[in-house]
Amino acid sequence: MACNLTVACLFGYSKTELINRNVNMLQPYLYSKNHDDILKHYLENGDKTQGKDKNLHIYGKNKS
Repeated sequence: MACNLTVACLFGYSKTELINRNVNMLQPYLYSKNHDDILKHYLENGDKTQGKDKNLHIYGKNKS
């Protein structure tokens, strides 16, 4: 992923810890375990319904 200093600080990481890493490192395991498959499906099928009307759950470095 790409990030700026504000994003890194918000999640408790340095920029170098986030650059070129998968965004699922910020997600709880319940969501991150399927994230790559969902993204692949979206890219292959252009399914625009993914992610609508959902709450986002993300973790900072200390998993809180």
